[in-house]
Amino acid sequence: MVFLKLPYWVSSVFLCVLMVSNLNAQEAEVVENDLIFENFKDWTYRCQKYEANSKGVNICELGQSVQVEQDGKPIEVLNISLSKADDKAGKVDWALIILTPLDVHLPSDFGLKLGARKPIVTRYRNCTSLGCWVVVPVTANVLAGLKKAREGAGFFRLTDGQVVKVVFSLQGFTQAYNKLTSQGAN
Repeated sequence: MVFLKLPYWVSSVFLCVLMVSNLNAQEAEVVENDLIFENFKDWTYRCQKYEANSKGVNICELGQSVQVEQDGKPIEVLNISLSKADDKAGKVDWALIILTPLDVHLPSDFGLKLGARKPIVTRYRNCTSLGCWVVVPVTANVLAGLKKAREGAGFFRLTDGQVVKVVFSLQGFTQAYNKLTSQGAN
């Protein structure tokens, strides 16, 4: 079940993603009231304007929070964001940044499946108090999967050995991606 209501810590995740971006935080200030949210079915376009060296800079991303209901309360099990990659080699322009729960078995890696395509298996980058982070470079093949598939799935193993499959919607991704790329997002 996907809720469109954003959890209270989305701004924290958004700011963590910004630290991965190519914006130097020491030279930037947040411009008041310049946070934009726009929903495209199950995906949300988020954009924050910053002032850097007297120039306005927009840092934008797409995101989806996947939640389940437990004891009548929504519990986030996966947070997926697409943002500009800080790839010094120039191989990819975008990266999927995925936040999983803390109690994952790190040596088991994270699996991402987009429609009928072959799963992508990748290592966890690091864990913080928010959860464990996975960064997936968005190659042309990954981008095609995100655009064409109706749903994706994240696979991870918990520390108790239980394998978890979290299915998420890709409805609205293409429209949100088109908005993201048309805005010249950093």
